[in-house]
Amino acid sequence: NACYQSKGQACLAAMDGIRCNPDEVESNLVFFEVDATLGTAVQLSSALKLLGVAIGPMGGQRLRAVTHLDVDAADMPVVLEAIQSCLSRGFKDAVATGSGPYSK
Repeated sequence: NACYQSKGQACLAAMDGIRCNPDEVESNLVFFEVDATLGTAVQLSSALKLLGVAIGPMGGQRLRAVTHLDVDAADMPVVLEAIQSCLSRGFKDAVATGSGPYSK
């Protein structure tokens, strides 16, 4: 439901170091960017994975979060808390995991 993503992305937009536009959410896909001074999308994705949150890197600074039947509105605070935790403690030292063109 786009309502959940809009709420989640609005919360993302309030985080220092994250850029996103809640008005662009039209589906269950939420795209956002992390400030390059904090680290890369791959590093943030890897750090989040250690916290049990799977958000995929889509390039140098861009990430894509996808909600589906296993991720609902009740999960959003957990996801947002994990992102904030990574932003607060830093993630530049996160070891890249995964494979594919966006995992490097």
